[in-house]
Amino acid sequence: MSNATSTAACARPSTKPQMSDVQFDAVVEVMEELTHSGAQGGKEMLQEAAVSVVPMKGYPKNIFKNGKDAEKFQCNYCKNVLRNPLQSECGHRFCEGCRDEMRSLVQPVRCGACLAEDVDPEESILNLDAMFADKAAIREMRKLEAKCPNPNCSWSGQFLQYQEHENSCEKRLVLCSLCGMQVSQGQLAKHQKDQCPKRQVECPFCKQKMTYDEREKHNDNCPNAPIKCDKCFAMVPRSEMSKHLESECSHREIECPDPDCKAKMPRHQFQTHFTKHESLPKHMLFLYEKIAQLTSQVDQLTMDPALAAGVVGGASATSSASSSQQAHVHASSDRSRGDVAGAEGGQALTSASRQLAEPLQQKLKLHEDLMSVLHGEILRCIQQIEALSREVEDSKKHVVDGNTRIQGLTVRVAEVEHKIQEVNLKLSAPPATTGSIINCKDGSFFWRIEGFSQLRRAAVNEEQVVQSSPSFYTHPHAYKMRLRIFPNGDGAAKGNAVSVFMQLQKGETDELLPWPFQAKVYLMVVDQKEFKNHIADTFNTRPNLAAFKRPTGDNPASGCQSLISLDRLAISLPTYVISDTIFIKILIEFDAQLTQRMGDFDPKKALSSSPNRR
Repeated sequence: MSNATSTAACARPSTKPQMSDVQFDAVVEVMEELTHSGAQGGKEMLQEAAVSVVPMKGYPKNIFKNGKDAEKFQCNYCKNVLRNPLQSECGHRFCEGCRDEMRSLVQPVRCGACLAEDVDPEESILNLDAMFADKAAIREMRKLEAKCPNPNCSWSGQFLQYQEHENSCEKRLVLCSLCGMQVSQGQLAKHQKDQCPKRQVECPFCKQKMTYDEREKHNDNCPNAPIKCDKCFAMVPRSEMSKHLESECSHREIECPDPDCKAKMPRHQFQTHFTKHESLPKHMLFLYEKIAQLTSQVDQLTMDPALAAGVVGGASATSSASSSQQAHVHASSDRSRGDVAGAEGGQALTSASRQLAEPLQQKLKLHEDLMSVLHGEILRCIQQIEALSREVEDSKKHVVDGNTRIQGLTVRVAEVEHKIQEVNLKLSAPPATTGSIINCKDGSFFWRIEGFSQLRRAAVNEEQVVQSSPSFYTHPHAYKMRLRIFPNGDGAAKGNAVSVFMQLQKGETDELLPWPFQAKVYLMVVDQKEFKNHIADTFNTRPNLAAFKRPTGDNPASGCQSLISLDRLAISLPTYVISDTIFIKILIEFDAQLTQRMGDFDPKKALSSSPNRR
């Protein structure tokens, strides 16, 4: 096949898709209507027409429930399910929209299916104008079971019904006419109203209209948008920021009007600066001098107009009298005219003086206002001094009351310290020894404790919280220890369980023993009734703990903090406590090497194995 010849299977449009006659007529009709429509309405109609005239290719392959139906009714051009099936002269089927698209391809166009069947190349040329509607295929497809291929749409039924459902399916993806984004048909209205980046919005500050994606750029330049002042942090319209910084900002920098001060400060700190304790006398003197100066100027301008009017009037009268020496008859009239001229000059001078006095009166009022502020500030200071005096008197009373309370607390502290000393004496006193130790000769021992209910009561009342067994040795010339019991629990188990501990003591043969103490220890509350429901616990000694180091007196105790719960003991009291007596058993298990070492102190063995024996 030559490069000049293309097939329907692989060809691509060389120009824009051509339209069928029906589609062309639709566009012409729309264009005619545009001439009678507004700009916005015309734009929408043109968009709808553009969508409607795009050639429609086949349906998606998953439209049929049976995949074999999709293969049977497949378009030989787009490879999708046939839409408006047409049959060519060679017997193969194509979509009507695919036929229209193939019109725009470089001619001639060959049938890809024919080429795949090794048909003569000349016979594979498609006569696009000779294609006709395949009514047999249309009738057969209408009866097939179909489903909507749009995501999340649950519609299913016959293919004929789908053709009606397709355009009304709310899950169908359509192009937004504003932004071109694909949106489901049911969400299109909401998208164009609330989500589309090309939807029309209005600036809340200047009311200018724009698209949503232009809003941020507009906000960066909007003259009415509020921005934050870097000095006072007030929100001010962008166009008014310069004016705000120059004359309105409470944090703008100003200079003190006192020429001897000339301190610079933010505007909101001026009152504090002016009434500051160390500078108040100087500022008051400045205001006094300024007010006196302004008062003198106002008084002078108030008095000068009358004096000036008299001077001008006198000068005019003298001039008139000297010029009337030749006609004495007109002297009186000349003097009258001189008096009138003098009065008019006085009025003009008075008007000029008032114009000069107005700025001075404004300054005088400003300084009077400052004096009023200072007067109020002085009154406030006096009130503060009086309030501070009252606070000092109240503080003196509080100090007296505090001293009284301190004396009372001192007495109470002394009482508490005395009680603490009593408790410490009780704790430091050696625990009471009770019961007896029974050696079982197998490394285990029974501790028989009589009067257990009385011991429990004393522990609950914290009269005697711990009891100790008599001291015993694990083996002859071995480790010395004793057991300790907390009938009402110890630490976290207090009030919840019985605690039993083992305590190493300084023995007479400690120099002969390996340290630290290493063994596995078993503790058990004996079932005295059936001898089978014993409650036991075990622990391994840890060499790094002080409890198992070589003792210099009595080591810290270590053992089982919750050997038996008080609830279980109360329920099964006849099992573990008979005749008010309880048995605690301890088994100490050493390793074989240590057991052998403690047995090596037999002189007979030493004599029989000695190499120096005679």
